[in-house]
Amino acid sequence: MKKLILLLAITFSISLFSQENKFNGVWKQDYSDYLLHIDLSEKKEYKIYLYNSDNKDMFFENVVDYNKEKIKTVAVFSDGSSYSCEYTIKNKETITCFFNETKETLIYKKIQTN
Repeated sequence: MKKLILLLAITFSISLFSQENKFNGVWKQDYSDYLLHIDLSEKKEYKIYLYNSDNKDMFFENVVDYNKEKIKTVAVFSDGSSYSCEYTIKNKETITCFFNETKETLIYKKIQTN
């Protein structure tokens, strides 16, 4: 019986660990009021959005490609403008965002884990 309980505990912890995603959480740049929210827990609907609590501005990014180390997104706005970017894990507390059009890189620090 003890072996069965131990086996179930190990299986449960492996399952929880494998579902963890390094990108999930709330991220912030040092020089911006926007918060970057990433939730890749639902395979059918990945959620990435930026939100500014000062002016209540919010916009979404659509995930076009994703793996454990990179996320590629596209944002399209009502005026027809758009951008694409690639998020990369730098370490467990930092991600970078490279904008393809401007060749600019932003650095985000994790402030909250989902």
